[in-house]
Amino acid sequence: MLSVAVAVALALALTLASSSEALAQRLVALAPLATLGSEDTSQGAQAATAQLEQAIAALPGTSVVPAAQVAAALRRGKRQGPAACDGDLACIAELGRQVGAAVLVTGQLGGLGEARVIYLGAVDTTTGKELGSTTWSTGQGDSAAAAVVRLLAPAEYVGKLQLRLPIQSAVIYVNGRKLPASATGTHSLPVGTHALRVTHPEVRDFVRFVDISYGAVTQVDVVLTPLPVVQHDVEARQAAARADSRRPWYRTWWAVAGGAGLAAVLAGVVTYSLADNFDPDVTLP
Repeated sequence: MLSVAVAVALALALTLASSSEALAQRLVALAPLATLGSEDTSQGAQAATAQLEQAIAALPGTSVVPAAQVAAALRRGKRQGPAACDGDLACIAELGRQVGAAVLVTGQLGGLGEARVIYLGAVDTTTGKELGSTTWSTGQGDSAAAAVVRLLAPAEYVGKLQLRLPIQSAVIYVNGRKLPASATGTHSLPVGTHALRVTHPEVRDFVRFVDISYGAVTQVDVVLTPLPVVQHDVEARQAAARADSRRPWYRTWWAVAGGAGLAAVLAGVVTYSLADNFDPDVTLP
C-alpha cells in the first residue's frame, strides 16, 4: 500500500515538474538607466524605469528582474553597471548572468526636460550577442510598450489596416505584395509607411500611401472610379432604361414585338381559313 502511495506521489511530482517547465518564462533583466556612464537616479529616470519594467512584464512568456534588484546584485558583486563595459557585449552578458537573466536590457538617457531620448539595447546573456536596439522618446507620443516590443518582439510590432471597399472582388496590394482576401477587410501590417494599391478590371487603380501605427487601426475608404468605357456603357444602359420608362406602353419594344407576333398569328389563321373553304369555280376541259 505504501509503495503505491509513493508511486502516485512520484508521478504527481513529475507531472508538476513538467508543468512548471512548460510554463517556464523568459527572464529579462533591466539594468539601471544611465546618463553619461553613471546611474541616473532622477525622478524622470525612475518613472521611465517603472514604465519599462511594466512593459517587459507584459510581454507573453516573459518575467522581469527589476532595475533595483539588478543594481543590488551588482553592488554585492562589486561590479559597476553596463556603462563600465564600454560596449563589450561579453561583459554586459556576464552582468545579466549574475542575476540569472536570459536577456539583459540596458538604457542610456539623453536630452533635457520631459522630452528624453533613451537608447535601449538587449543582449543575450548565453551567447553574448546583441538581440536588438531601439530608441524611446518619452513625452513624444511613443510608449514604453511600443519600445519594448520593438526591442524584444519585433515581429509583434504591427498595426492594422482596415479597408472599406465598394467592390468586394477588388485585389489589394501593399508594397507590391498581394494581400489575401479578408472577410472583415482588416489586415495586420508592420508599423510604418506602406504603398497601397487597389485594382479591379472595371475601375481605375486606387493608389495611396498609408501610415500604420503600433496597436492602432488605420481605416481607409477606397474610392474606385469606373473606367471611361465602362462608365459610358453604364450610362447608355441607364439612359435606355429611363427612355423606356417614359415611352407609352404601346411604343415599347415588348408591345411592338407582341403586336407583330399577334398580327402574324392572325394572318396565318385567316390564310388557313380561306384556304380550307376555297372552292374554285373552274370547269376543266
